[in-house]
Amino acid sequence: MNIISQIEDHRAARFRISNSSSNGSKKVSPSSLMPPPVSFFLPSRISIGHDTLSDSHPLLITSDTAAELLTFAITYTQHKSEDGRYILITSQDKATFTSSLSSSILTSSSSPLTATTAIIASNRIRLYHVETLAHLRVLLSNLQHSTISFLGVDSAISLHEPASEMSAQGISRTIAAMVDSTSPQGVLVLREPREMMERTVPILNAGVSGQFSLSSTSMTRIVGRWTRGFWSQIVNEEGECRAEWRCRGERYQIAWGLCNGEIDDVQVSSL
Repeated sequence: MNIISQIEDHRAARFRISNSSSNGSKKVSPSSLMPPPVSFFLPSRISIGHDTLSDSHPLLITSDTAAELLTFAITYTQHKSEDGRYILITSQDKATFTSSLSSSILTSSSSPLTATTAIIASNRIRLYHVETLAHLRVLLSNLQHSTISFLGVDSAISLHEPASEMSAQGISRTIAAMVDSTSPQGVLVLREPREMMERTVPILNAGVSGQFSLSSTSMTRIVGRWTRGFWSQIVNEEGECRAEWRCRGERYQIAWGLCNGEIDDVQVSSL
């Protein structure tokens, strides 16, 4: 069985993503579709709806900083009362990671997230810094013995390069460990920089022989085999902000403005 088939089998066993129709083709149930979780990314007093996350399929955030992951994590934690642990893992040092808040709407005076530093420092969200891929995998293995209601992982793919595992095989092994560490009803959110997601890497680790040893695949395809929703965000110098949300073939564009640091005029349209 090749690495791509192993990914599909592991993912299907974990989540039961789709049902088979009578002709053998895959059929996605309506309940598996999810509109943009705007409220988790743009928390404010502006009425933009009350979003829900219907299941624990991983979400991927593509953005220049960790601000969007932090925003999502803190908003989710503040509005959830489930038992379990809320975990953030980053390969960046803590100062760099939390400094991304300066570019986030968390600094808005109308944001309900006014105690960000206190929230991260509290027992509600536990922040881990990992320097190596081995450290990350040991941590994920230990977390499997806990009930993880939220797991956010920032910039984990870069750790595979020095470990000679920058491949579909190595990355998939790590994401599988993240999935296994998250409780069945929990939420897993990954954040990677845009330039990382634009890369192409080998299918197998260096030194592994076989028919796939010289083949390569896109990072988007590797992560996409595990990920249910994709949030890609861009903020330009004029303060105009936009994001694209993709989930199971559905695409949405979200646009908003910032007026004196406040979220303004949120628009969601189907593409």
